[in-house]
Parts: sequence; structure tokens; C-alpha cells
Amino acid sequence: MSDGLNIAVLTVSDTRTADTDTSGQFLEDALLEAGHRLADRTIVIDDIYQIRARLSAWIADSTVHAILVTGGTGFSGRDSTPEAVLPLFDKTIEGFGEVFRALSLQEIGSSTAFRASLFKKFKRHYWRNANRHGRPTGCHNGRHRKGCARP
Repeated sequence: MSDGLNIAVLTVSDTRTADTDTSGQFLEDALLEAGHRLADRTIVIDDIYQIRARLSAWIADSTVHAILVTGGTGFSGRDSTPEAVLPLFDKTIEGFGEVFRALSLQEIGSSTAFRASLFKKFKRHYWRNANRHGRPTGCHNGRHRKGCARP
């Protein structure tokens, strides 16, 4: 068995499909390129309880080592990823959101008012919201600027 992680990818979107989920596809490609394995990948609508249900199942699955989430971090009434995942966190790594927003500001300017807070720890799992306005650029910056975990 290799040293890579089994990573699940969740896209939160009311409009994306498997064919149009460019951010989820980028995350999948990046984790495979980094030597990890795709444990699962799915799209759920922007609904707090559907997000929590999918993440909770992966958290309870001892074969899933990490979870990447993209989408649902904007300011509309439907954007609810931060609120959905907050009760699932065991610990918070303070300051990660600020670092990511600063990197985002350098890359795309003033449209960095996204709510991607964070790198937070679940029980035995890590979640990183690498989304920036649903664009693959945000996922790319999260990987290359902050580094993608290497096996």
C-alpha cells in the first residue's frame, strides 16, 4: 500500500453536474497527481442537512482520510457550507482563512470577499474548503500556494 491518503471530494452546488463540475474535477486531478487516492466524489445541493449527511458519512468511514469541499461559500441565502460544517469540527486552526483571503486578494483583487474560512480538523479527518467563488482557480491557488499534502 502506498503512503497516499484516501480523499473524498464534495462539491456543493445547486447547478453543477458531473459534466460541469470543474472545481471538483480539478481537486480530483490534483489529489491523484499528488499520489493520493480518490475515496469518493459527489455533488450535493446547497442544503445544510444534505451537506452534513454526506460529510458525516465520510467522517464515520475509517477508510476516508481527508475530505475536500468546494462550493457554497458565497453570500447568497443558499450558500451554507460554512454553517453546515461548523458543528462537525473538533478543532479550528485559526488564521488559515485570513492567509487564504490574502493570497486570493493577490490573485484576483477585491472580489475576495468569500467565506472560505478554513482549515479545520474533524475527528481523524481534515477538511479544507479550497473554493473561491466556485472557480477552479481557487482550488488551484489552495493547492499551489499553500501546498498539496504529499504522500
